[in-house]
Amino acid sequence: MVRRVFVLGLTLGVCVSSAQVNLKVGRGGQQVGTARVSQRIQQDGKKMLELVVRLYGKTGDIEIRTTSTFDPHGHPVRKVQRIVTPDHKWTQKIVEFSPNKATVTSETNGARRVKSFDLVGANSSANLAEFWFIRDMPKVGQTVKCFTFNIDSEAWEVTDIQYLGKQADGFHLRSKQGSKLLSIVLDKDGLPVLIKDGESTVLNRT
Repeated sequence: MVRRVFVLGLTLGVCVSSAQVNLKVGRGGQQVGTARVSQRIQQDGKKMLELVVRLYGKTGDIEIRTTSTFDPHGHPVRKVQRIVTPDHKWTQKIVEFSPNKATVTSETNGARRVKSFDLVGANSSANLAEFWFIRDMPKVGQTVKCFTFNIDSEAWEVTDIQYLGKQADGFHLRSKQGSKLLSIVLDKDGLPVLIKDGESTVLNRT
């Protein structure tokens, strides 16, 4: 469930535009947690995105906090994921991006590992869909194809995103990252109203 949430792919500086929403996390028709998504565009044009997920458990909640930074062209700059279990054990990954590389620093209760992952050839990590609706208005049918670094599997994955059009509940998109296909509805600020993984609702607005 943790990996499923984070396939869905902050307080720094002065913001030009910002927004936040609360969501329910669902699986198999049952609510299994909550999520908060916030994003903002700074004066330097970078986008800051934060996702905080709490998954219910018998012995307490698991908190998964992910923060991401993108440059104005949609290239990832930095990503941090921290997972804290009910017994206060934690793991953290910090990913620093250069044009053709992701360098991951992993820590688990103080133990540290550093590893780099190359993005080979002329492949691009630029994902301009990160700025759809919060800054840019895509045309119906417009697509973005790029490579996204999956922080859980620590691998670059082909990502295809297409804008399908506007309906009463928001702007509809289809996204495929690796083998994961998602149906997404976003609001006018580019924040999720609904995200579905096949027939199962993963996130929906509270």
